[in-house]
Amino acid sequence: MSTSIQDFQYVEREAAFWQKQTRDIQNIDEKPANARDIGLVNINDSRLNLITALHDGDTVDYYKFNVTSRGEMQLTYAINDGVNIEIYNDLNTKLGDNSEEAALEFTPIEIDDDEAYTPGAIFVTLDPGTYYVKVTRDSDVAVTEHLNYQLQLQMGDTYGNAYEVVESRAPDASSVAQQGQPVSSAPPAGSSIATQLLGMVGGLLDALRR
Repeated sequence: MSTSIQDFQYVEREAAFWQKQTRDIQNIDEKPANARDIGLVNINDSRLNLITALHDGDTVDYYKFNVTSRGEMQLTYAINDGVNIEIYNDLNTKLGDNSEEAALEFTPIEIDDDEAYTPGAIFVTLDPGTYYVKVTRDSDVAVTEHLNYQLQLQMGDTYGNAYEVVESRAPDASSVAQQGQPVSSAPPAGSSIATQLLGMVGGLLDALRR
């Protein structure tokens, strides 16, 4: 019998945990040239997490990450309906997205929470270099609607360092302030439902691919 996501018990792995705070920038300024850096994807070493939203008035977010060696990257997501995720290389060629045809389909999860998150994952093989994640809203979703999303990037079956970027709303168009700091070796208390959901999906994918 195939494993369903409801059968998978979420277990947080032991890893050094680092957190960085960033601020969004105004939608008019969003482009790859000023994409926020979310870190380095290193096979069997690092796991990157991004926790943020398309705030009201915001239609696009850009993030960049670097890859150190060739391998298959897994981008796991937990998103509100209406969020689109795309992966690009530095030549602006789209390599993958979360369309119904491209992303894995999971059995819906019922969560006792105000938020409705859709889980899934995108797999793409990458060479060393710089890559971009572009996040947009569906054209039929009002620009005034707030849409939460969380992303997790990883290569390989394990990791020793977990890096988390928590991004807040932009106070003005010029603010791109960010501050990095190490925190405890365990995730912060009260992790969100979507963060746990990312761990569930990632662990399930590991189990299914063995």
